[in-house]
Amino acid sequence: MRTFPLFLLCIVLICPLLGLSGFGESNTNPFSDNHGLEEQKFGVTKGEPVDKGFVFIDGKYVDAPYVVERRGLALFVNEVMIQMPAVYVDDTGEIAPTDPTIPQSITRKTSAHDSAFQEYYHKKALFLARDHSPKEASALMRQALGSLPCVKRLQDDSTDPESTMVTFQNGETQRIKLTLLSGRRVRMDRDTVLRNLELQRQNYQQRLQKGDSFFFASGGGRISFSHGKTREILANLIQILRSNKSQDAKFAELRSRGLPMVSKDNFGSLVTNFHASSQLDERVRALQVSDEGENTTGKK
Repeated sequence: MRTFPLFLLCIVLICPLLGLSGFGESNTNPFSDNHGLEEQKFGVTKGEPVDKGFVFIDGKYVDAPYVVERRGLALFVNEVMIQMPAVYVDDTGEIAPTDPTIPQSITRKTSAHDSAFQEYYHKKALFLARDHSPKEASALMRQALGSLPCVKRLQDDSTDPESTMVTFQNGETQRIKLTLLSGRRVRMDRDTVLRNLELQRQNYQQRLQKGDSFFFASGGGRISFSHGKTREILANLIQILRSNKSQDAKFAELRSRGLPMVSKDNFGSLVTNFHASSQLDERVRALQVSDEGENTTGKK
């Protein structure tokens, strides 16, 4: 599994591994009102439609063609967010001389993407990274997060000790890094932020054009397969998910086939919320026919 990196530069990227309570168990989109996107300030870049590749979001297949779009500081595919907004923290970059305290602007209603939370986290993380070992900084950051009025609970993950799953009072769940490699940061200006996001947008678009497949969570995060791997596993994967077997049996079979989507915490809805479509059936059959044709040609 891959966790998106946390860049504490002049922006803060807080991206869950596969969030919203375990890969889409929540139907609430915290960005339905474009909160945190900064569209007006950073603009929009929309790619050309791509009719190749496969996209699943929270266990549901998304019909092609795919349009990969940057809206402000977030990335979308077919109007659905696939990567959480980067929050642009426009400050001097100075590390606080004393341990930052919880500001009054953070309340029970504060979101993970509100500037009040982002700025506090940003300053706290830098301060702890400067004055403490990574282990000490991690423990202190966890304690600080748990003390916030907007945080309902924390849940650690043994597979990723440098992060914790933070459930907010509003129902959002985010995987947040507890430690930084350094208390220093390189200044990143607005143009650099946009350039990096555009490179990510183009990468998604180019990989889809090659026929790669992506499994996204609405809270951000992904598992992806190359075109070759997609052709090899997709039909069998769908067959497993559509079977009448119990959820535990499906997870076990996925594991037995060496597929990485095996964590109930992070990939639960791939099994519990799987939803295909007639288009998916047609496209998978086309892949199989293509494979059979190539195998026949190879035998001649």
